[in-house]
Amino acid sequence: MKKKSFNIVFALVLVLGLSLGAALPAAAATTWTVDDDLVEYPDADFTTIQAAITAAADGDTIEVYDGTYGKVVINKELAIQAAAGNSPIVDGGGSGACLGIYKAAGMSDVTIDGFEIQNATYGIWIYGAPSTYSNITLSNNYIHNHSQNGILVTDSTVNNLIILDNNIDSSGIGISFANNSTVDGLTVEGNTVTNNNAGLSLIQGAFSNVAITDCYFEGNAWEHIDLGLWGNNPSLSSVLISGCQFLSGPWSAIYVDSTFASGDIVLRCNEFYSGPYIWGVFNLTSNFVDAICNWWGAIDGPSGIGPGSGAIVWDNVYYEPWLVSSDGPCYGYDGIADCFQNIKNHGQFVSCIAKFTQGLVKDGTITTEERVEIVNWAAQSDIGK
Repeated sequence: MKKKSFNIVFALVLVLGLSLGAALPAAAATTWTVDDDLVEYPDADFTTIQAAITAAADGDTIEVYDGTYGKVVINKELAIQAAAGNSPIVDGGGSGACLGIYKAAGMSDVTIDGFEIQNATYGIWIYGAPSTYSNITLSNNYIHNHSQNGILVTDSTVNNLIILDNNIDSSGIGISFANNSTVDGLTVEGNTVTNNNAGLSLIQGAFSNVAITDCYFEGNAWEHIDLGLWGNNPSLSSVLISGCQFLSGPWSAIYVDSTFASGDIVLRCNEFYSGPYIWGVFNLTSNFVDAICNWWGAIDGPSGIGPGSGAIVWDNVYYEPWLVSSDGPCYGYDGIADCFQNIKNHGQFVSCIAKFTQGLVKDGTITTEERVEIVNWAAQSDIGK
């Protein structure tokens, strides 16, 4: 009887314990602090970022105070960020990667925010065995002076990679994807990419649902954006480049040498300023790039296969209508370019626009309402005055 009673009591305790255990909430995420010299924050948990990573668990946050820190490898699901009002430096000592994101089994939910990242072969390197990553955010960093790449992704599948509001300067390639990377959901927004050999290069792999928006490119020596490079012919699907400014520097602002379906590369509301680069958009493929409603740096539209004096487009690029100023409206057509070039006064310009747009309505290119908008714009402009 005693043995039986003991077994019953033990079973009840075990069941109760399991029930209580199941009801316990998950452990709260921890915020760890790092200060290299304990001056800015004397109570910091660690003096190196790597020590904090070692101590942290998935889901934790590491806040870093001003100072200069060495290279780290991130192998956990962490938010690593500058403490409020601080701008810590990660210095690579001239080689390797300042910040490596690597875990053979893959991981998700990694954030790097608010650092100055300098002086290495790679600034931030996401690499794999190959590995699969998701929800990676690289934001508000100043990434500069790297011999090969500011940001590099290789040998990895990445779902939802966000590159946001970074300044990437004076490196081999500012942002690069190579070695058969696969990316589904790439957001490159609000970045300043300057003085690199190339700005942003999708060199090798497969890329879908790509949005490059509101970025500023200047002074990159080769191309501002490469959609394919060195004959590697990556696969592209659903690529939008919108609201970007392309200023002086390269051989081409946007270079296309990849596999895609006509219409899968869309350029909208970008500003191309001609020279000293040779090409605005250079398309080596037989498929068409949809590049309507962009400002080509001249009111009469792009040059090359276009009718005007702005940045050159070549080949298989739909460019009309184009923006007639950097902030619109999108009224530019080949015939309208003739009106710009062959007028003697403002009245003649308005008359030419009215006549040309009447033909566009007849052939169904524009609606009557759109024609009225274009003619009103011409009448209100200073062209020919």
